[in-house]
Amino acid sequence: MLFQARNLRKRYRLGDVVIEALRGIDVEVAKGEFVVVAGPSGSGKTSLLNLLGCLDEPDEGQVLFAGADLASLTPAEKTRLRRRQLGFVFQSFNLLPVLSAFENVEYPLWIDGIPRADRKRRAEAHREPGLAHRGLDRRPPGADERGARDDVPLRHARSRHRGARPAHHPPHRRNGRGGRLKFAVIALRNLSRHRRRTLLSLLVIAAGAVAVILTVGFIRFSFDGLREAIIHGGLGHLELMPAATAGPGGPDRSAPPALADWPRVREAAESMPHVLAAGAAVYLTGMASKEDRSSAFVGVALEPDRERKMNLEVKIRGGANLSDSAPPVGEDEVLLGVTLAQSLGAAPGDVVTITAMTANGTLNALDVRVAGLVTTGLQELDARLLKTHLATGERLLGTDRVSSIVIGLDDTARTQEVGDALALRLRSASSEPLVLTDWRARAPFYGQVRALYSGVFWFLGGIVFVLVCLATSNTLLMSVMERVREFGTLLAIGTGRGQVALMVVLEALWLGVVGALVGDALAAVLVMAINAGGIEMPPPPGAAAGFPLQLAVHPGDFVAVVGLMVAVLAVAAIFPALRTVRLRIVDALGHV
Repeated sequence: MLFQARNLRKRYRLGDVVIEALRGIDVEVAKGEFVVVAGPSGSGKTSLLNLLGCLDEPDEGQVLFAGADLASLTPAEKTRLRRRQLGFVFQSFNLLPVLSAFENVEYPLWIDGIPRADRKRRAEAHREPGLAHRGLDRRPPGADERGARDDVPLRHARSRHRGARPAHHPPHRRNGRGGRLKFAVIALRNLSRHRRRTLLSLLVIAAGAVAVILTVGFIRFSFDGLREAIIHGGLGHLELMPAATAGPGGPDRSAPPALADWPRVREAAESMPHVLAAGAAVYLTGMASKEDRSSAFVGVALEPDRERKMNLEVKIRGGANLSDSAPPVGEDEVLLGVTLAQSLGAAPGDVVTITAMTANGTLNALDVRVAGLVTTGLQELDARLLKTHLATGERLLGTDRVSSIVIGLDDTARTQEVGDALALRLRSASSEPLVLTDWRARAPFYGQVRALYSGVFWFLGGIVFVLVCLATSNTLLMSVMERVREFGTLLAIGTGRGQVALMVVLEALWLGVVGALVGDALAAVLVMAINAGGIEMPPPPGAAAGFPLQLAVHPGDFVAVVGLMVAVLAVAAIFPALRTVRLRIVDALGHV
């Protein structure tokens, strides 16, 4: 016997009411036998066929197919049995709407791993001339083409393997990469069925991609701009100082200069690769006065020619910069911060008196001419800043020693590399213990700003992730709920539950890839427009001037955003995919 059913019972519960659809049914169907099950509506015909077709399980009784008990089969073996041995002609046709008539017939053979030539031969063996004449073998039959919609399920059933075989018999071969590609094509076709919904999802994803790219570009521009402003504003990439006056963030500016062998140290530093120049610095603190006005200053005496070689920026707001050559005695010059100059009532060309404590602990004063006014961009620093030539600083403090050696590089990315190599060389080049610090250690607020901006970025990124994930997950779930009967058909004709879930995931991945690419294109246009627009940003808190808005976007950012959106959509597809995996076939086929 091909089919044997013994004492089949099937019950359904509707609230508190129990309906017994089958009551101890016994059926035997021999190979080659044609059997019709007839009866009034509600008599249990569909319930019996569901049990015989391995779509449902009886509450009691036993179903045998080719001698094998269906209850003993694993879910995968039941799927393989439906795919290879059973054919279904559904009352409502249940065609896969994105496949042509020919593809609907060929589909079960394809998922079973049948070679393409064999698939085509079997499907062609049941071709109806009328279908080919109307072109339906290459497109889905329409709702008004009832004859064609009737014929395709029949061709489904007739194209199956001939003869019963064990349910545990393995498939011919795995679909492999070609199979996944076919599922990807089906997923893309499903997206094209609902153009408006797909378009809205793509717009949400593209907006998220644009937001991420613009945010990354602005934050990177802020990081890079702040870093280079710190370095080229006078800090330099590296600083060498005596161990006796070294602190965690650089030299102790209140300590007297202590580096005696500085010419040889400077020469050793400038001989290193990637070093643009090294300049001596003497740090000053004291009082500046003009007539009846006075104000405290924090200053630095340096070598202007080497400062220029290191590309250290001097923002002159009036007058001129310091001359490269050492000024003669009695002709010393200074640069004043613009706010400090205002508090003193000083202008370029005026003479002010600066007073400081010498290395011996006595007071010394010099009359100096104001060469120019400078700004650092920070109001608080501009209210105290004083710069002068190294020779003037040494005269004021009465010493030939310096506080430190500032080193400028040709590439900020090489700071660690040059610092390590220079530390090794200085062990033999200098007789006194030295400490080498990089710009990060001397600018702790850079790390604070970076941490703040990074927190903002991750917060915004989290919002984008949640919005895109919720919006697309809802769209995918709506699509799944509208296609429950379609998924039931796929499961009934032998598609594995994992393969059905894969279709949903692939739809999500298509949305992620296409949406991210659209977002990349829009973001690229916006980045070019913003960078060319000359938009001026207002001064940050504590700053004296604004800055031009630029977005620092790298090509890798666009690739990363595609990967990010694909990952977001993969997460969004988890719940809809699980929804398809948990479908009961008989419930899905009866879904309206």
